This record gives sequence, structure tokens and C-alpha cells, in this order.
Amino acid sequence: MKALGRDRSLRKKRERQTKWANLLDVEVTPDLPVSIARQIYQQLQKAIISTALPAGSRLPSTRVFSERIGVSRTSVIAAYNELLAEGYIEGRQGSGTFITAQLPDLANSRSSFAIADEGKAGRRLSELGYRYRGMVSDGAAVSDQPFTAGRCSVDLPTIEAWRQISARHARSIPSDVLGYGDPFGRKSFREVVAEYLRAFRSVNCTAEQIMVTSGAQQAIDLSLRVLLNSGESVWIEDPAYPALQNSLRAANNIMIPVPVDVNGIVVGVGLEKEPQPRAIFVTPSHQYPTGAVMSIERRRELLQAASAADAWILEDDYDSEFRYAGHPLPSLQGLDRSSRVIYIGTLSKVLFPGLRTGFAVIPLDLVDAYRGARYLSDRGPPIAHQGVLEEFMREGFFTSHIRRMRQHYRTVLETVIADVRAALEPLATVTMPECGMRFVAYLADGIDDVAVAREAARLGVVVRPISPLYLDSMARSGIDIGFTGFNPKLMQIAATRLGAAVRIVAAGRSDALTVAQRQHL
Repeated sequence: MKALGRDRSLRKKRERQTKWANLLDVEVTPDLPVSIARQIYQQLQKAIISTALPAGSRLPSTRVFSERIGVSRTSVIAAYNELLAEGYIEGRQGSGTFITAQLPDLANSRSSFAIADEGKAGRRLSELGYRYRGMVSDGAAVSDQPFTAGRCSVDLPTIEAWRQISARHARSIPSDVLGYGDPFGRKSFREVVAEYLRAFRSVNCTAEQIMVTSGAQQAIDLSLRVLLNSGESVWIEDPAYPALQNSLRAANNIMIPVPVDVNGIVVGVGLEKEPQPRAIFVTPSHQYPTGAVMSIERRRELLQAASAADAWILEDDYDSEFRYAGHPLPSLQGLDRSSRVIYIGTLSKVLFPGLRTGFAVIPLDLVDAYRGARYLSDRGPPIAHQGVLEEFMREGFFTSHIRRMRQHYRTVLETVIADVRAALEPLATVTMPECGMRFVAYLADGIDDVAVAREAARLGVVVRPISPLYLDSMARSGIDIGFTGFNPKLMQIAATRLGAAVRIVAAGRSDALTVAQRQHL
């Protein structure tokens, strides 16, 4: 009886499914030599074959359909009967008429319809369009396998608080959610972000300067459009984040790779290579990928060099909330006295990536330019979830989440570091990072990190090789390891498999493990 009840419930659920046919634009012309019933049949058949009307979706009743398109019900009944006879639709007693769930004879028709326009030669793109096409998205970033970087841990207190606040907002939807918002985002949310940045990162800002973005990458993209002309020179750290490199290539800017040491970007080398950069991109709190923290002396040296060159600095502060050693240094923006630093941060890495919410702190004299660029880009960020985030932060759940995750990540990090060292030594060197959600295992000389990443993927482990991120400096072979968002036991298994991948590559044999050994891993 329970199974019968579940089947009935599932059937009723399917019958409440999308009613796209109610929106289908069916037009009939009485003057055509083809009957009205045949015209209706042909248009519905085409919609079914193309899957514009998906299998299992419900058709309107003949009475409703005839009234909507302005024809006699007899014509609609005749069209439905023909579709029914040919197996395109089916009637369900007491429920209505539905697109048949299984149409195997139409598989070839659907396939040819879907790819009819693919592969046409001679399609013209802009120069920028051609550059975009050559930039492959980071598939590893969306993997759910360890050691994918950027995944977050979310505990029960955070989930419950988020649910409660979301439910409260759903019951009483503010009027501003129903209309267009400010291109910079909801003002009350920007106020709480400004409070957070002033307290936590010593950023000098007001709500007027906060631009809410869809993550840090959008802030970078808008900054390139507002601040740089095509062909202008930009200092970037060497090595550097691949999405930044691709953004600069797409914008046709000249990248000036400046090496990084334990104190951050080496300003003196940058001045030797290009004393007049138009902009400087840095990750001073946790350099990507090396993990170096820019010293206070180096920060002041960088600000002085930027001031002399009249250059903009873009400070990407992507995960400084999670610090495990020492005291956080003040942001570059907080040290800046000439308003040339654009500070970029994200809440997506603090809470969860699907949030897709970041922010940029814009110098006051640039606010109008950024506002115009944002308006033309996507008019503004979604408003609805900003109210949830605002209350989550104002009511203290945000800071509590950071404290709990900082302790949790520290504990997990110590365990993962030990597991990775045991699995990789003596073929790799691993050091404890001061902060962040990832670390680098540097491979011994002669071990190809690209090959290691490829072999690790075959064993079900995702790591990013860092040697391709170097532009001019001598590349180091290493693998980027994310340790957050995964079960520690699962990461222990992943460490063992990663060690096997490194040994396979070091031995120079992709078949170094037997099938049985691979299955055991």
C-alpha cells in the first residue's frame, strides 16, 4: 500500500510539472490551403520533436487551448487526436493530456534538430570574441573530488541560521526586492560590509564606496574596463592566478611578470622591468599560489612605487579570514594615503561558493565610473539574498561562523599536512601555510607537476599544477592542494592516491600500478 501511495504521489507531482505549452506561440492562418487542425498539429509536432515541449509535460485542455488561440474546439480536438494516434501525446484519465514520456523513434530527429547549426564555417567574431574562445574555463574548480581548491565547510549552526533568516525573508518580502536596485547593491547591506571591513581588515571605506559583485572575478573584469586602455602595461605577480592572466589577455593588456619572494612581490624587479605600469595586481595577504604574505615594508614600498608611477593597485584579499599563525597585517588599502588601491574581497569563500557574492571598495572619485560600468554590465547585483546576508552578518552569525571555521580548518589542515607528507616524502616538500584554504606541495627536481595532476585525476584526485602559472620566473614544480570542504577520512585516502600518482610519474611509467593496485586505491 505504501508503494502504491508513493507511485500515486509521484504521478500527481509529475502532473503538476511545467506547463510550457501554455506559453507556446501557436499561430493559425485561415487563408492557407492547409486546414487549421493540420496547422495546429504541425506546430505542436515540431515543438515536441525539438523538445521545446519536453517529455512528460502537460498540454492545456482542448477548450482552454481553443479559446487561447481563437479557433474552434473541433480543430484542436482533431489536432490532438492525430498526435495521439501517432504516439506523440497520451491521455491520462482524470489528469489531462501529456507529451509521451518515451519517444524512441524521434531520437534521430531530435539529434539532427539540435545540431543543425553547429560547425558552420566563416562565423565572424570580434577580436575579443576570438580571445575569449581560446580561454578554457577551470573545470577543476567545480569538481567535488579532493583536493579541489575553493570548497567550503559549512556546519549545522550556520545552516540553521541561514535557513531561519531565509524563511523569515520569504514570509515578508521587502518591496525593494520586487524592483530594480542600485547598481552597487542594497545600501543597508553595503553598510554592514563596510563595518566588517573597517573592523576586520582596517579598510578605510564607507557604504558609498562598496560595490557588491558576483565574486572577485567580476570586480577584476569591471576594473579592467574602467581603469585600463588596450595595450597598457600591468604588473602581475609571477606566478599568478590563471583567471587573472586570462582576463588581461582578453583585455589586450601587456602583462609584466614580477617575481615573488617570501615577502611578496619584488618591487625593485618590477621597477626595472617597467617603471611606469598603469596598474598593479597583487594578493598581499596570501599570495596565489605560493602563499607568501607581503611584509609591511614591502607594502609601503609598493604603495610608494605606485604613487610615483600614478598606477592603480588592485588588492585581491580572497581568503584572509582564515589565519592560523601570527597577526594579520593591515590591508594595502588601509595603508594607502593617495586613494589608488581598489580593494577586492569575497564572501563566497567565507561561506559557500554558490553564494556568488563579493565586493570591491572603490576610491570615491571613481565611484561614478564604476557605477556606470556596472549598470551597463548587468544593471546590478540580485537584491533578494543581500537582505539574508545582511541579517546573517548583523546578528553575529557571520563572525561566529568565521571563528568556528578557522578552528576547524586549522585542525583539518594539521591532519591533511601530515597525511600528504607521509604519502609524498621524500618526493615533495610541504610547509604549513599561515592562512587560507589551500597549500602547495613542491615536487622534487625532475617530477613534472602537469603529469602528476593528470595521473592523479586518473586515480580520482583533483590537484592543480602550479608550473603553468609562471610567466617569466623560473617555474617551480608543485601541486596546489585544497583541504577545506571534504571529509578528513576521504582526504586521507586521496593523499595515498596522490602519493601513488607522484611515484608513477617519478618512475616515468604510467603503468607503474597494476589494475589490482589501482582498485585498492
